[in-house]
Amino acid sequence: MNNKFKLKNGFNFKIGKPVGLLSIFITLGSPLFATAVSAASEELFEEIIVTATRRAESLQDIPQSISALRGSTLEKMAATDFNDYVRSVPGVNFVQEMAGSTDISIRGVKAVGTSPKGGATVGYYIDETPLPTAFDFPEVRTYDIERVEILRGPQGTLFGEGSIGGTIRIINAKPDATQWSSGVELTRGNINEGGDTHSSNAMINIPLIEDSLALRVVGYTQDTGGFLDNPYLGEKNVNDYRSRGGRGMLQYDPTDSLSLLATAHMRNSSFGGRSQGNSDLQQASSVRGEGDDDYKMYNLTVTYELSGFELVSSSSYFDRDAPRVDDIGSLKNDPGVGFLSALLLTPPGPVDSVWTDNIQKFEMFSQEFRAVSTDDGPFQWTVGAFYKDSEKVNIIDSHIGGAEREVNSAARAIFFPGLTTDKLVLIKDNFELSQKAVFGEASYQFNDYWQVIAGIRVFEEKRDSFGSTEGLFLGSDEVSFTDSDRDNVVTPKLTINYTPSSDLLLYATAAEGFRSGGQNAFVAFFPGANKSFEPETLMSYEIGGKTNFGGRITLNGSIYYIDRKDMITGTASNGVINLYGNAGEAETFGVDWSLTARLTDGLEIGFGGAWIKGELGENEVPIAGGGFVPEGTQIPNIPKWGFSGHIQHVLAHESGLEIASRLDWTFTGESLSNIAPNNPVDMASGEQSTFIVPNPSYHLFNATIGISKDHWEVQLFAKNLADERALMRYFVADDSSLDPRGAIGGTTGLNYFVVQPRTIGLTLRYKM
Repeated sequence: MNNKFKLKNGFNFKIGKPVGLLSIFITLGSPLFATAVSAASEELFEEIIVTATRRAESLQDIPQSISALRGSTLEKMAATDFNDYVRSVPGVNFVQEMAGSTDISIRGVKAVGTSPKGGATVGYYIDETPLPTAFDFPEVRTYDIERVEILRGPQGTLFGEGSIGGTIRIINAKPDATQWSSGVELTRGNINEGGDTHSSNAMINIPLIEDSLALRVVGYTQDTGGFLDNPYLGEKNVNDYRSRGGRGMLQYDPTDSLSLLATAHMRNSSFGGRSQGNSDLQQASSVRGEGDDDYKMYNLTVTYELSGFELVSSSSYFDRDAPRVDDIGSLKNDPGVGFLSALLLTPPGPVDSVWTDNIQKFEMFSQEFRAVSTDDGPFQWTVGAFYKDSEKVNIIDSHIGGAEREVNSAARAIFFPGLTTDKLVLIKDNFELSQKAVFGEASYQFNDYWQVIAGIRVFEEKRDSFGSTEGLFLGSDEVSFTDSDRDNVVTPKLTINYTPSSDLLLYATAAEGFRSGGQNAFVAFFPGANKSFEPETLMSYEIGGKTNFGGRITLNGSIYYIDRKDMITGTASNGVINLYGNAGEAETFGVDWSLTARLTDGLEIGFGGAWIKGELGENEVPIAGGGFVPEGTQIPNIPKWGFSGHIQHVLAHESGLEIASRLDWTFTGESLSNIAPNNPVDMASGEQSTFIVPNPSYHLFNATIGISKDHWEVQLFAKNLADERALMRYFVADDSSLDPRGAIGGTTGLNYFVVQPRTIGLTLRYKM
C-alpha cells in the first residue's frame, strides 16, 4: 500500500503506527510538523455566502458583525448541537441547563434576575421559522445543514422583537431535484465518569420530478448517558438524555419564477434531570428532575421572482410541550416546611422530598410577507409585513413529602381557618401575545466608496394575561387575575459604509431593539404593585471593519456601546412568587474580533475574542427578595473576557484519501452569578447583606481527526479533551443537610450547571 502523502513542495510524509489521539493530531495537524499541504477540497476555503440581509451576499461584503459556520466545518468540529460550536463565536455566552435546553446571550444582552419574564433577548430562526425562545433554546441537530449564522444585535429591523441581543439562524440543506443523494452517520462514545453516548443520523434526497420536485428527509436518534450522581437518591448518571426526531422538506419549482418549499420538523425527547451539580459531579436534590420536551414545527415558504424583485411568503406554526420536575429540596431546611409537614400532611412523618410539577406549553403562528430587490442598481430595498399570534401556558403544582400524602383537614381548619384549598401551591399562568409589524430597509451606493443603509420597523403588540393562584403556603384560596396591555414601538437603524478598497470595509451603525413586556399575573399578593410592565428597549452604537488579505487572511472586528432602558427584572418576592417590573438601566461597552489565516491550501488557524463590560447604570434598582443593587454592579452571568482559537489541517493523498484534523480551544472568563439574591445592598447600612457567588472561568479543548475516501469517513473525536470541571453558571446552594443520613459525605458547596466531562468517541459517515 502506498502510504506516502506528497506535499506541494515535494516533501513526503510517511504515517507510522498510531500512538493516541493527541499524538496523531499533533503529527498530522500541527503547523510545527508540516511546512506545506497538498490541495484540499476547495469548498473548505470558498467565501461564505449568507442571507442575513434577506438576500444572498458574501459575509465579508456585509457591513454587520456576523459569524457563520458551514456544515462542513461543523462536521470537522464533530458538532452536533449548540454545545459544540456556540462557545467558539466571539461575544456569545452559552449555558446548557440540561441536555436539549440552553440559554444563550450575545454581547452581554440577556434577561436579568431570577426566573425572568418578558420576551426573548436573542432571536432564533430555523430557515424562515422564528421560534419562541424566551430563556430556553430547544435543541436542533446540526446534521445535514448548510450553515449557522450568528448576527450580533440588535436586529430589530429585519428580524423584529426578541432580537435585541442578536439573532441565530440555522439554515438547512434544501431538496435537490437534479440528483439522488443520501447519507448515514453513526456515533458511539463514552463520558468520563459517566455513561455511554450513541447517536444515528440519516438523510435521503429523492428527485420526484426532474428539475422541479424533490423530497429531502432527515431522521435522527440520540442517547446520552448522564455524568452526575445523586447520592441522596442512590442513583448514578441522573442527567441522561434521549431524543428522537426528524424533518421532511418538499420543494416544488413549477416554473423558473415560482418556488414552494414545505417543511415539517418534529422532535420527542426526555431527560433524567438538570446538568446541575458540584465540582465532584454530585447532585444534591430531593427528587430526580426528569422531564420531557417535545416540539413540532411546520413552514410553507413561497418565492416568486418578478422583474427586479422577488416576493416571499413564509407561514409558520410551532408547538412545544415541556413538562418537567423542578426540585426545591432546599426548602426542607426551612422550619416552616417541616412545621407544615408535621401538621398538615397525613400520615405525619419526615419530609423526604419537595418538588414542583411544571407544565409548560407554547403555541405560535407567524406570517411574513416581504419583497426584496434583485437588480444590480445602486438602490436596494426590502419591505415587508409580519404577524404573530402566540400563547404560553405555565402550571406549577408543588408537592411535599411524597405523592400519596394528603392534607389533614382538621389541622388545616385550625391553622388556616376559612381556607378550602388542598393544594400547597398551585399557580396557573396563561399569556397570549399578538403582534403586527411593518418593516423596511433600503441602501444606496453613492459611489465606489460610500453606501448608506437605513431601516425601520413599526410594531403594534397586544398582550393578554390571565391565571390563578392558591395554596396553603400562600395562605389563600384561589385568586384569579386577568389583564390586557398594548404597546406601539418603533425600532430604527442607520448604517454608513465606507469601502476604500476591495479588501477593506469600514462601517458605523446605530440601531434600536425591543423586548416584549408582560403582566404580573399575581399582583394581588403585592398590594399597590403594578399590574403590567413595559417593553425593554435598547440602543446600540457600533463601529466595525472587515479586511481580507489576498484571500488568505481575514480580520473582522467591532467596538460597540449599548444603552438599555427599562430593564425587565424581578422587583419583589414573597418567597414563592415574584413581582416583575421595569427597574433600572444598564450600559455595556465591548469589543469583539475574529482572525482567520489560511497559511497554506490545507492549513487554517483562527483566533477570536470578546471583551464585555456590562454594568447597571442606575442607583437604587430594587430586586426580588428585598434590597437594592448599586450603580456599577456587573450584569450577571456575562463574562468580561472570552477567547477562542482553532487549528485545522487537511492532507490529501494522490489516491483520493484525505486526512483532516482540528483542535478547538475556548476560554470563558469569570462572571457574577446573579444580582439577586446573592448581592443585595441594605439601604440603611449601604453594605451587601450576603456574599457574591462567582461563576469561575474555564478552558475547554476539543480535538478531532478524520480519514475519508470516496463516500466514507471515520472520525475520532475528544470533547473537553483536558477533562476540565467547567462550572458554567451558579444555580443554588448545595447543602448536605438535605441528606440526614450523610450519604453525600458531609460536604457542602455550590451547585452549578456543569459542562460534560471528557467524551471520547468514534463517528462513521457515509455520503452518496
